Amino acid sequence: MAEPCGWSADRTCCPVERLPDGVWETSVATATEVLWALTGRQFGACPRTLRPCHVPCPCDPCDRCAGAQGPQWMPALIGGQFYNLTCQKGDGCQCGSELPTVILPGPVHRVISVMVDGKTLDPSTYAVYDRRSLLRTDGGSWPSCQHLERDLTEPGTWAVTYERGKPLSQAGRRAVGLLACELSRLCAGDNCRLPSRVTSVVRDGVTWSFDAEGFYTEGLTGIPEVDMWIKAVNPHKVMRRASSWSPDGPKMPRQRTGPSDFGSWGR
Repeated sequence: MAEPCGWSADRTCCPVERLPDGVWETSVATATEVLWALTGRQFGACPRTLRPCHVPCPCDPCDRCAGAQGPQWMPALIGGQFYNLTCQKGDGCQCGSELPTVILPGPVHRVISVMVDGKTLDPSTYAVYDRRSLLRTDGGSWPSCQHLERDLTEPGTWAVTYERGKPLSQAGRRAVGLLACELSRLCAGDNCRLPSRVTSVVRDGVTWSFDAEGFYTEGLTGIPEVDMWIKAVNPHKVMRRASSWSPDGPKMPRQRTGPSDFGSWGR
């Protein structure tokens, strides 16, 4: 499993100052991966560069029913179901013809750049709707094909670079810092709040019983401040974000992958 991206730690609540070299960095990496998994792998705005395939607008019934008999009701496949549609313009939300659109694997947090024929488009020429649809708004159109063997600086190519996913909040960064702080203390041999597997302790006539397995099976860490955030963002203890696929859905853009990409976040 690749390490999630877009995470960072807030060290405000960690008073530990002197640590062996590399301990804090390793603890942050460990805390990040643990909390990413415990929160359902839903956070992490990761940069992606895709070379999209143009998705044409659905066939307009007006293109098929214009003739001597005038408008007719025509079947159309939408979302896996057939509907009878008649001639109309627009999609019920906008006026006029539909804008050229490409569907990006979402959720889209922020578009970094769009390159066409080796040139970067001005951000005012496109917009993102529904966190996945990239619309051309300047009257232009998206290329219908491209030369994938060419570099993005050459003509006949185009690509979208964007951040995919849900960014980590300030509360999440604080939780990472708190867990990393306790992991650092454990590594340095200091007292920490991480639960151990002690089941019974007798001190001054008082018996304390504790079993860490109860926390781990519940998807918690045993640190109240961290567990409060986990429960707030993942109350149903899901393992990962939900996803769906349909054979009549839009074709996804092409993305080059390497050995480190398989099993990475969001794939």
